[in-house]
Amino acid sequence: MPAEQDFPGDRELLSKLYAAARRNRTDVEARLALSKVLHAAKRPAPARRHALRAGELVPADSPAAVAIGEWLFHVGEFAAARRLLEGALDRVQTDADALCTLSALRHRDGETEAARRILLRSAEIKPISPPRRIQPRRPTVMRIRSVEHSFYGILRDPKTDRYKRRLKDGHFSIKNLVNKLRLNIYVASVSGDNLLACEDLPPFRLVINSVSCADLNPGALQRIDQFLARFPGIPVINPPSKVLATTRAQNARRLGALKDVRFPRTEIFCNDGLPGEVADRLEARGFGYPLIVRLPGTQTGDSMSKEDTREALMQRLAETPAGVHLYAIEYIDCRDRKGFFHKTRAFFIDGVFFPVANLTSDHWQIHSADRYRVMSENLPSRRAEMRYLRDPEAHLGTRVYSALHEIARTIDLDFFGIDFTVGPDGRLLVFEVNAAMRHNFDHAQTFPYTRPHLDRISSAFDLLVHRRLAETPGDYWSTIHRRASEDRQARARLFP
Repeated sequence: MPAEQDFPGDRELLSKLYAAARRNRTDVEARLALSKVLHAAKRPAPARRHALRAGELVPADSPAAVAIGEWLFHVGEFAAARRLLEGALDRVQTDADALCTLSALRHRDGETEAARRILLRSAEIKPISPPRRIQPRRPTVMRIRSVEHSFYGILRDPKTDRYKRRLKDGHFSIKNLVNKLRLNIYVASVSGDNLLACEDLPPFRLVINSVSCADLNPGALQRIDQFLARFPGIPVINPPSKVLATTRAQNARRLGALKDVRFPRTEIFCNDGLPGEVADRLEARGFGYPLIVRLPGTQTGDSMSKEDTREALMQRLAETPAGVHLYAIEYIDCRDRKGFFHKTRAFFIDGVFFPVANLTSDHWQIHSADRYRVMSENLPSRRAEMRYLRDPEAHLGTRVYSALHEIARTIDLDFFGIDFTVGPDGRLLVFEVNAAMRHNFDHAQTFPYTRPHLDRISSAFDLLVHRRLAETPGDYWSTIHRRASEDRQARARLFP
């Protein structure tokens, strides 16, 4: 074992922990503590070594087994973490956080169905998670999400150099939208009717519904709506009934009918026959080529392809499991005169327009990575983005700018995003409209001119939260508790 002097940090604490480990080499809790201190001292290799040794020594029925398994996950020893958590399954079954970690590990290993079952189990035993520290003077907010069609991905936090879980698919993240230091934020995870059965609820004054994909989570949104009907005096950011109206097909119908808006024809179909038969039906409905095909409920381009010919479409259908539903989306060639494609993003927060990005690419499917592949070497594209961020109406023109606001009035959500461009005919050409868009600062260091505009988005959403909090009646929860007490007393009289 290396000497404690090899490590910076709290030498006295390190000395004590090393001494404890030497006195009893099977003391797993001492090794776990030592591993954590070493990790904090920026010594990841010995931190992992002691974490692994603790994992080897700890009995599966020990109370420390779950904590060591979680720590092994945090330091990136995924295989060892999974073995330990699965070995301590009796304890893990009653620990929602450990179940979430195990779900992330199983998903990482490609066991998606098992990962989903474990995640649903975590929501059953712990529908509502409190904040780490509850501050009595801070207002209480309930953030609602659904785990039914989501999964935990694994990412490394560059600030702590620890691995952590992040729930993916069908939600918007509030990480960069809300100042959590000013709030007590409880997280409700919807799975089946678990939320409807909850009675011991914190006195929340605001709900943030972060379930944002109507294609992916229609059932969850309906159940959230039923749950919120119990609290008619509580403001809700993004009411689920309004989110339900934002499927791709519904957006195409509603928004495509607006003046100066072109929304590519978008219809859902089922891959329920031979590829040639399905292609015949799509052609009979008026779809031609190229044709974009994608899975419902997906927000990234992973499930999306452009099929240039009938033969290409048939190949995509042949590779897709029978019975799966897909979206057929009209492809509109919107290249500019120099052959570049553009995707512009805006957020609407409480009805106010906020420019986010104006991307340029040489490919029809535009991603944020194109900033580095195309825009970093293309000064005109960066200048165009600067103009858009500085004065979006002047950059887009009054016709398109007004059409965007007409979309906002139609969608009528507190927070959502629009991906669009200006079409060849000068009209607004819309790619996507929903709240499942991530607000992040991933590219602000490389493209510093974006940061002030991103900061304004964060401030605007945080201000929205506190404006809505101010709408909650001060005596609301005393009324709720009084009514609940009266209901219990009435049930007791009827069913003594």
